Amino acid sequence: ENMASKNRLIQWVVISIFFIVTLLNMEGVENAKAAAAHPTQVTPAQTYSCIRPASYETKVHCANLEEDILAVTVRIEMHAQFYFQGHQKVKVTHSHATILAGRYLVTHNHFKFSLTETAANGEEGYIAISLRAADGTLILNNAPFSAFTIVHADPETLVLEFLNAKGNGLFAAKGLPSADFTHWSAVRLHTGVELAQIDWNGKKAHVDWVRIDELFLDEQVPQVQVNNFARIGCSGGGVFWNGQHIGNNWARNIEENSSTGDVTRRYSIIALNSVVLAKMDQ
Repeated sequence: ENMASKNRLIQWVVISIFFIVTLLNMEGVENAKAAAAHPTQVTPAQTYSCIRPASYETKVHCANLEEDILAVTVRIEMHAQFYFQGHQKVKVTHSHATILAGRYLVTHNHFKFSLTETAANGEEGYIAISLRAADGTLILNNAPFSAFTIVHADPETLVLEFLNAKGNGLFAAKGLPSADFTHWSAVRLHTGVELAQIDWNGKKAHVDWVRIDELFLDEQVPQVQVNNFARIGCSGGGVFWNGQHIGNNWARNIEENSSTGDVTRRYSIIALNSVVLAKMDQ
């Protein structure tokens, strides 16, 4: 009887192990199917904070990220002519962009004047373009519009291609690095997520570490709002998650108390990358 009991116990253990292994295998298959169905999903790897670094190593890591981001950041200077009391004046307006694949700049899509043709005499509009690195170093000086081509446009994002005289990507030819791009649906964004946002002081660009306040992913332009009131002139500058470019500075806004007029909130609006744009990095 004892032997029979032992045999039944062994059989029960064997059967239990068989069921456990079978369940684990089924779970593995289901996970593989889910991964195949959602190949663009990325599990957030940013378990640290650059707003409040917890260690010296984190501070160094964040500083390196900032350096990499600034290295792929370009300032766009549009030279515009206008007329005042019959006299021609030239004004330079500033915005920012991010280098893509050694030949493109990803920036905003709300320039005041046309980018496809320069203004004729007597007309207001752009007449030339200059490019500078994040620290103000000149890359392209007062060039005609033939220096670039519009190759892609989203509602609030524009991609410009710059080639040198040999037909090679201008930025790669000058030894400038390119950013790593992804699209918003490949990143699990939610309120509180930390992002790196390009801002500037009027002379040089820098990185602000910010957090997402609100998300509007079902709009015509998928967008997020971050708790930073970026300076005018940084429009088009890159916004990065974990070192990857996910969008550009679109606008900034102020909310006020309707009764008192007191400012209750200042924030920036970020236009997120489309899948089409992100694929240009492949």
